Amino acid sequence: MSGLRRRASPQALSVEGWYPFYGARDLAKYWIAINAYLETGCEDALSLKELFGTTEISFLRTALGSHSEVYAKAGFEIDSENGDLGAMNDAGIVSGPSGDYLIAVMSNADYDSEWMTENTELMTNLIVALDAAHAEYLAE
Repeated sequence: MSGLRRRASPQALSVEGWYPFYGARDLAKYWIAINAYLETGCEDALSLKELFGTTEISFLRTALGSHSEVYAKAGFEIDSENGDLGAMNDAGIVSGPSGDYLIAVMSNADYDSEWMTENTELMTNLIVALDAAHAEYLAE
């Protein structure tokens, strides 16, 4: 875990601050730093990579897991009377037929893994469309 104690790289710094005040660009920057750590191949990085490869809920894995390796961490929140916090997001590294790439998707759609999951299809459809666009762009 010594690698995790180091100061955050410039790619991992957010202009907006910590959750819930960051955007997809910030999330992608976090994953650039995460991927750099995962690529070190040290024992802790390999353990972390295994965790990201088997997260219980991943909109990315649901959308792309049948044909790609996905290392991701979803996030979600349901709107509450205490504030407008509804959110669904997922970000990570996809290793698929069109190559490896980073993807970060965020929305303000509500989601709760126990009882409010109807927005899942919206998120997975968006991810499938982005993956298709990625593959089409690389084919040209």
